[in-house]
Amino acid sequence: MLHQSRSLRLGVAKLLVVGAVLGVLVPAADAHALRCPKGTRRARVVEKGARVVLCRKRGGDGRWLRHGPLIARGRDGKLRGKGSYRNGKRHGPWKFWFRNSSDEGAYANGEKDGAWTTRIFAGGRHLEHWRRGRRDGLFVSWLGDERKVVEGQYKAGARAGPWRGWHADGRLRFQGTWRRNRPDGVLQRWHPNGQLASLQHWLDGRLDGLEQTHHADGQLASEGAWKAGRRVGPWRFFYEGGGVRAQGDYVDDRREGVWQHRLGDGSRLRDETWRAGVLEGPWRRDDPVTRHSVSGVFRGGRRAGTWQERDPSGATLRSWTEPALALGASVTPTSADPRG
Repeated sequence: MLHQSRSLRLGVAKLLVVGAVLGVLVPAADAHALRCPKGTRRARVVEKGARVVLCRKRGGDGRWLRHGPLIARGRDGKLRGKGSYRNGKRHGPWKFWFRNSSDEGAYANGEKDGAWTTRIFAGGRHLEHWRRGRRDGLFVSWLGDERKVVEGQYKAGARAGPWRGWHADGRLRFQGTWRRNRPDGVLQRWHPNGQLASLQHWLDGRLDGLEQTHHADGQLASEGAWKAGRRVGPWRFFYEGGGVRAQGDYVDDRREGVWQHRLGDGSRLRDETWRAGVLEGPWRRDDPVTRHSVSGVFRGGRRAGTWQERDPSGATLRSWTEPALALGASVTPTSADPRG
C-alpha cells in the first residue's frame, strides 16, 4: 500500500510538471516561429485570458506600438487569434477561433475590409463583405450542407436592396427590399409549409398600407391598414379555420368606437366601446358556459354607474352600482387585447 501511495504521488507530480512545461513551451514555440520585422521586439502578454506572443516597437511618444505578426492561444493551448499589426492597428489577413465558430478576413488600418467568412463548427457558414469597418456588399448564409438560408446586400453598414431567406427545405421564408436598414415596399413571409404568413407594405421605414397575416393553413388571421407606422381604420382578427374573433376601428393607432369579440361559432363574447384608446361607454360580456351576461358602462377606463347580470332569458339576476370617479381623479386606462 505504501509503495502504491508513493507511486501515485509521483504520477501526480509528473502530470503537474508536464502541464507546467506545456504551458511554457507552447508560447515559446510560437515566439520562436514569430518573425518580427526589423526594429521590433518580441513580447509575451496575457490578454483576456489568452497568452499572446507579438512584435512591438517604440512609437514617437515612447510608448509601445504593436507592429508585425501576433499569435494568441487560450489556456488550453488552442489558437484564439492570428494576424498582424501595422503601427498599432490590425492590418492584413486575420483569423479568430471561438468556442463554436471561427472568423477569417482582412483588416486595413484597423478596420475590417473585404470578404469575411464565419464558419460554424457544427455546420454552416456566413460570407459578408466590409469596407472601411462597415458591412458593404453581399451577405450570404448557408446551412451545413451548403443550403442557402439568407442572401442580401449591405451598403455603408445598413441593409439595402433585395433580401431573401429560405427555410431548411429550400422554401422561401421571407422576401423584400430594404432601404437604410429597414424594409421598403412589399415584405412577405411564409410558413415552413409554404403558406403565406404575412404581407406588409412599408414606406420610409414605417408600415404604411395593407397588412395581412395568415394561419399555417392559409386562412386569414388578421387584416388592417397602417399609415406612417400607426394602425388606422377597420381591423379584423380571425380564428384558425375561419370565423371573426375580433373587429373594430383604429384612429391614430388607438382603438375607437365599438369593438366586437366573438366565439368560434359566431356568438357574442364581448362588446366594448372605446374612445382614444380608453374604454368609454357601454360594455357587455356573455359567459360562454352559463350564457349569463354582464353589462354596464365604462368611464375613463373604469366601471361606473349601474351594472347588471342577466340570465339567457334577459331576467336580472343581480344589480349593483360601481363607485363614480371623483372630479379630477387620476385614471389608469384599461387595456384589452383586440383579438379577444
